[in-house]
Order: sequence, then structure tokens, then C-alpha cells
Amino acid sequence: MEKPIFNDSFSVEDIRKLRDYNYERTKDFTADEIIKDIREKAANGIARLEELRKEKKVV
Repeated sequence: MEKPIFNDSFSVEDIRKLRDYNYERTKDFTADEIIKDIREKAANGIARLEELRKEKKVV
């Protein structure tokens, strides 16, 4: 399944597409793989927030 592409107007249908995509992507993961995936995504999100804070775009 391909990663969904979203427009500026994020809708309920987009949320369904994202949930389906994530389910298909992770359905065969072990518990350890799920934890690793979540931690990687969280680290990316934290790094992005730090970048935005440095640019003064987020408090």
C-alpha cells in the first residue's frame, strides 16, 4: 500500500486512509518492532519541534 498524500483540507476520509495505511504497514510487526517504530517516529517529531523552536515558530 502506498503512503497516502493529503491536501490542505484534511478530512475524515484522510484519517481513514492514514489508519488503513498504518495498519497495513504494521500488521505483521512484532511487539518489539512496534515499539521501535513508535520511538523512531517520536524522536523525529521531537527533533522537528526543536528545529521549529530554534526558528521561533513554536513556543
